[in-house]
Amino acid sequence: MALLKSIDTDSGAAATYWRIVRAEYDVLAMTIRYYMAGYVNEAARVAGKVPLKQVDILLTPEPNTQLPSVTWSALYEHAKTFALAGSSEPLFVGAEDA
Repeated sequence: MALLKSIDTDSGAAATYWRIVRAEYDVLAMTIRYYMAGYVNEAARVAGKVPLKQVDILLTPEPNTQLPSVTWSALYEHAKTFALAGSSEPLFVGAEDA
């Protein structure tokens, strides 16, 4: 599972393949922090290349949601609605599922 969207990085190269590389469930705070890593393409990720960019995203599920029941696909759907601080447009708006 991954998202496809071209996003320019600080290095000047565009990352087009975005994958969740880690998720941390905090049952006391009732939050999930997950990390999306962006690669040039899927082949670069499969080859073990270093991500061009990483974005950390915090999700606070609806009350009474059991954190372990939040699926990977739900995290990818949430990522499509996530906007970076200072931005009103979601970073992954228009991203395609890979």
